[in-house]
Amino acid sequence: MIEYTRFRAGRHWSVLSQDDGFVDALERARWANYAIALDFVGEMALNSLRRKSKRPEQEIAGFLGRCTGTIMKSYADMTALPCEEWRTLTSASRYRLRTAALMGPRPVQEIPATRFSEFFENLPIHCKLGGHDELTLLNSMRVHLGQMNDEFRWRSDLPALDACMCAAASLRGEEPPSSS
Repeated sequence: MIEYTRFRAGRHWSVLSQDDGFVDALERARWANYAIALDFVGEMALNSLRRKSKRPEQEIAGFLGRCTGTIMKSYADMTALPCEEWRTLTSASRYRLRTAALMGPRPVQEIPATRFSEFFENLPIHCKLGGHDELTLLNSMRVHLGQMNDEFRWRSDLPALDACMCAAASLRGEEPPSSS
């Protein structure tokens, strides 16, 4: 995101990067967009695991929601966003994954389109520097998420992930689903 903003600012970057208001806006956008991007990755992992695992989709979504929640909580002290806003983003991620599990798997290249307008609006682009590159950035995100999906499918260790989900379920006192 910072590279994109630097590119859009062009020769004005050196001036903008010294402006405290711009730097604050960039930091806020960085963290707000981190939460959105993590949601994209979470849904991508959900779609991949729901095809490979025999576990119920809501269980997979709950497990991934706890994983993304743990990631978000680990950054709570570093974020430029107010604590309450960060907590809201953290809890909303779980609900989005649960909702995604209720629907059929979305093609991975379509996942970024769901919240891309919000992502793009967070970027601190001066009105004089506006352009029509929203679609270019969206397509770049689609390509990158597709590459991550291929890598995740290739590298993910389903037996280890199933063991983690089973252990998490038993810690919560839930019966693990039968393997038959």
